[in-house]
Amino acid sequence: MRRAFDLLLALASAALLIPSVALYRADLAGRKPALDFVAKFNIETRRPDVAHTVGYAPTPDWAAEMIADAALRDAYEPVNLTDATPAFREAWINAAGHVDEELVFAKGALLDAVAVRPGWPFYQSLLGQTVFALESRAYSPDLVQKPATWSQPLLNAAHGAPGASSPWRSLAAAYLQTWPLLEKTHTATAGEVFTHAFADPDFVRIVFPDAARLLGTDRAIRFVPDAPQSLTAAFDYFAKANDVGHAWPLRQRWERAEWNARVSDLADIERHAKRGDVDDVRNLCDAWTSRHSVWDYDTPAAHQQAARILEVWPGGRRGAWSNDPLAEVARYLITRNGDSDRFAAVVARQIDSFAGVSNPTLAEVKLLSGDVNGAERIAQTAEDAGTLAWAPYMLTLARIQGKGGDAMSRLPVAARQTHEALLIGGDPVIDDADGARCGAKTEMAVHGAAKEKTITVRLTTSSPALVDVGINRARAATLLVDGARDVTFILEGPRDKTVWTRTLCGAADGCAAVTSRTATR
Repeated sequence: MRRAFDLLLALASAALLIPSVALYRADLAGRKPALDFVAKFNIETRRPDVAHTVGYAPTPDWAAEMIADAALRDAYEPVNLTDATPAFREAWINAAGHVDEELVFAKGALLDAVAVRPGWPFYQSLLGQTVFALESRAYSPDLVQKPATWSQPLLNAAHGAPGASSPWRSLAAAYLQTWPLLEKTHTATAGEVFTHAFADPDFVRIVFPDAARLLGTDRAIRFVPDAPQSLTAAFDYFAKANDVGHAWPLRQRWERAEWNARVSDLADIERHAKRGDVDDVRNLCDAWTSRHSVWDYDTPAAHQQAARILEVWPGGRRGAWSNDPLAEVARYLITRNGDSDRFAAVVARQIDSFAGVSNPTLAEVKLLSGDVNGAERIAQTAEDAGTLAWAPYMLTLARIQGKGGDAMSRLPVAARQTHEALLIGGDPVIDDADGARCGAKTEMAVHGAAKEKTITVRLTTSSPALVDVGINRARAATLLVDGARDVTFILEGPRDKTVWTRTLCGAADGCAAVTSRTATR
């Protein structure tokens, strides 16, 4: 019985061995084109990473993808031969003479790969790129007479993997190169192709000048999707040319798109926070601060939004206070005109997470959040207590204590005649701003004002211009100025402030001047 079982097992093993050997031989045969490519075009010397990887491809058709990528890189990418060895230099010089042959080889391998795995879109993407490269290098009439040979595989790939940007970018670049001859052919799909391709802001930055020239400015602008970074890239093109007429609508679209993106990303954080996904919340908060600058908006809604980012942050050690992205959110909140006190408690809960927070800053945040005892412990035990570095803290303490406190007597002598100190002490002070200035960036120091006062700044330009205006680093608005325009800022609280303007596009000789000082609302 035992012998019979062993014999049966041996026969079964032999039966399985036959198809295994056949499969192995078929696999070797399938890999032969890729191995031939490596040997024929000296890939092992020029691109050893490709040569080594081909042998580890899970299936032969994957190897076709690798050699096609290498052939396209040989066709398009420059190579740095500085300090190259003689063998490496010779290999690359020889390679320049057989790039077209590489592309033909890769095309055949890709056609076989598509036949094996027709549903894999990236084979079709590489096929379209390879055919386009081959025909454009050879100045083949088929490039324009038979565009479907390269455009259809790329379209198939783009539709098969709509979330992948590479097929759309390749197709858009090919459309631009052939647009003068194939405009009528491309028009039917141009909107879809360019809108997807322009979702990549780096691609917009590179090709938008050509797109505006070939497609027409208005059409190129329509193809830019409502994605903040892409809109910024297109805006920058027109801003550099001082083309206010086209830059202004793009800036307005950016304003809406950026705010919508900020709201959407925060809603995503809230959903994960509600589920208790601590790691996801941490990652999403980091993503929010990397994608969005808190300084881009200065409204109550923007202040609340920034505060919410700090509130939902699950805690943990951060980087330096001076440059950590989350610390930027905290600094934004404690410098808001009229709102800094309201958000101090939120900042105080997270400030210990950052390294390198100065004692005066730490004490002032604690003070504004209501922890007077904690703030005073820091202030009275600090090695530099009584120096000018502590003047802002002492002035804040004096404002909170009122006339009955001792903070003013502890204020360094050099700080007692500042506008803010005189205001807190009850002395009359005429609010003012440093005078008129011209140029791309203007900053005006506005000294401490009583509550609910305003200052009006007149912007003047010799031709239409786009100007950012704001207070304490944050942008309040972007304005279209044509000739002269008055901007009124509400100044809340006694603190000195900085009102600023920046010319984004248009007249470089634009001026910003104070035209009225501290008028009552």
